[in-house]
Amino acid sequence: MESFLSGKTSPIIKEIKKEMVEASNNQNYERAAIFRDRVKSIEKILEKQKVSGLKNETFDLISCVKIKNESMIIVFNIKNGNMIAHEKYRIERTADISIEEIIRLFLYDYYSKSIFIPKSILVSNYPLEKNIIQEFLEKKAQKKINIRIPQKGTKKNMLNMGISNAKESLKQWQIKWINDTKKTKIALSELQNELGLIKQPKRIECFDISHIQGSNVVASMSVFENGLPKKSDYRRFKISQDKNDDFASMKEVVYRRYSKLVEKQKDISNKLDSFHKVPDLIIIDGGKGQLSSALQILLELGLSDIPIAGIAKREEEIFMQYTDESIILDKSSQGLYLLQRVRDEAHRFAVTYHRNLRQKSTIKSQLDSIIGIGKIKKTKLMKKFGSVDNIRKASLSEISSITSIDMGLAEKIKESLNSK
Repeated sequence: MESFLSGKTSPIIKEIKKEMVEASNNQNYERAAIFRDRVKSIEKILEKQKVSGLKNETFDLISCVKIKNESMIIVFNIKNGNMIAHEKYRIERTADISIEEIIRLFLYDYYSKSIFIPKSILVSNYPLEKNIIQEFLEKKAQKKINIRIPQKGTKKNMLNMGISNAKESLKQWQIKWINDTKKTKIALSELQNELGLIKQPKRIECFDISHIQGSNVVASMSVFENGLPKKSDYRRFKISQDKNDDFASMKEVVYRRYSKLVEKQKDISNKLDSFHKVPDLIIIDGGKGQLSSALQILLELGLSDIPIAGIAKREEEIFMQYTDESIILDKSSQGLYLLQRVRDEAHRFAVTYHRNLRQKSTIKSQLDSIIGIGKIKKTKLMKKFGSVDNIRKASLSEISSITSIDMGLAEKIKESLNSK
């Protein structure tokens, strides 16, 4: 990898990467892929070596970069001074999302499914709502968690290397996919063959659930047609009951979506609504439990002929109805990439909706209880500071600089927020 690892292979990697970039610039993508695979092979050998400059420390290091509309996250897992894992996560459609928000979403999602959470998590940027994320992790891990940005030494060098690797990985991926219209056709064909579908899944609908410990539970539906997102058909759902039960939530959203389909099929007068369209494939973000919950609803609605699959994140296992064995697509499969895009879109859409609801709930519960704060003042406060947490941290002079909020009311706001 780089010089902070034991060994003398980093010059070799640097030379191979130079050849890879040159091949990519010349649009010789096959040759570039060969060099890329060589780099990966060398890196895999190095990953489990002792990291120079670290004793028996255990931590995760998370680097995030964003280029145009896509982001890449690199995770280094260090245990007792050894590099035990090195993971990459590519995230699409992040043009309007800050790196701090991406890291916030990633930390929640990554550690929600992780068995082990280290005491120390190093990041390239502090996540939005750091205190909330830290509290969530501490509750799950049952121990104190420290999220920080490394400032010097070996950890800082590792962070720089992670950022460099993330940039390079993202650039290579974007080069590979640019102007390649054949990829979606290949992906649809692969999915049809690998999943045993009667026809190509030209319309795919995917569902995801989002909440924190059962609060503000929401669901989303992303839609892809011919391998491309169809945002006009995306839908979001506020689940009727706030409870920590993903199976029940999945049942509710699937029922709400496909009961509409049944109604539309009976009503031949209206064929303009997107809910009348029958998907060629339904994707559930989750494993067997979520898939079983969704399938139960489809059977009750008489829609057993629509193919449905669940995709579990950690190993990207795909589960189909009526089969016990999971399907694992090749990591380089275009079909898997398409499924990941559909799933990631549903996840992004759900998490964004959940966060918006939670912010509104927080604002209502904390600002509305302050005498003298009405709708207009509340709007001005949120416009200036962005969040209740930022208002809490603001000085009295900053708060009182807002029109119609004098020093006395500013003191009342600070006192009320700091008492919660």
